[in-house]
Amino acid sequence: MNQNLSKLLEQGVNAMFPEYKCIFCGSECEDVDMVICNRCKEEVVPLNENMVCEKCGRPLTKNYEHLCRDCAELAHPFDKARAVYIYEEGVAHCVTALKYNGEKYRAKIMAKHMARLFVALGWKVDAVTYVPMSEDREKERGYNQAKLICEEFAKLTGLTMMTLLVQPNAIDSQVGLSKMQRLENLSGAFKVVNKSDIKGKRVLILDDVYTTGATLHCCANVLLHAGAKAVFGLTFAKGILD
Repeated sequence: MNQNLSKLLEQGVNAMFPEYKCIFCGSECEDVDMVICNRCKEEVVPLNENMVCEKCGRPLTKNYEHLCRDCAELAHPFDKARAVYIYEEGVAHCVTALKYNGEKYRAKIMAKHMARLFVALGWKVDAVTYVPMSEDREKERGYNQAKLICEEFAKLTGLTMMTLLVQPNAIDSQVGLSKMQRLENLSGAFKVVNKSDIKGKRVLILDDVYTTGATLHCCANVLLHAGAKAVFGLTFAKGILD
């Protein structure tokens, strides 16, 4: 076959069926269930539960520690938070492609990785929800990536998906802000939809990335004040502290 024609056909297949390419590097995918190529299976290693902060799940720099520096300095209201991967290289590409490039098919794949970790963790929860986005921001983007992940995650786990929180107004960008600046920026940002939906429930909150923990901190705070029994957080990726 003509080399140029072969290349065009390959590009066409990639455009029509991007979900069959490795989510981290875009190369040919041997594992079509988890959508990872063999190379990335070796290089993109999931976080080890035995070597992370017992509170937020961030990788520990010293194996005798139980809490990361962040959780030692600030008492987060959520019970526990975990992520599948560290936010770097291919993982960051995957998150960005879903969040900003309109590649919504990635939500289903990311949810599958998150569901596998959730089952391994053995957490007992009554409902799953997601970090909300303001109406204006969601209209601008066309979707809320956390909600897309949550929809797929609920199908895979059989958990009841509930919209428990809303964000009435758009918040300023969190990029480049410190942990305390992010907390201040998010103060009062989230509101409860219906307290009766929350009272006495163990709630799981989903998002794409855990950076400083400010978003989950504020969401958990609102849910607990509304009567939630416990709040857990699960994300696809987790940022590393400087």
